[in-house]
Amino acid sequence: MRIGRVVGNMVSVIHDPCHDGHKFLLVRFLDEEGRGTEEGVFVDSANAGIGDLVLVSEDGGVAELVFGLEDKVCVFDGLIVGVIDE
Repeated sequence: MRIGRVVGNMVSVIHDPCHDGHKFLLVRFLDEEGRGTEEGVFVDSANAGIGDLVLVSEDGGVAELVFGLEDKVCVFDGLIVGVIDE
């Protein structure tokens, strides 16, 4: 699990059909001082928005479990699992 800040949306005209209905967000990971380091695109399960501080699981299998896609071949790099309020 890592902490990051949502910095943008991802929009794709052509994508895998198993990604239909899922929102993808660009997350900038934060270091110990709160500075942005690297970025990644993750599927959102926590209704996060731009500017939100989020908790990210980088295990793509978690996304398949959360969305009930175990029987399909879907590829996710990771999942936004929660929004951090404070």
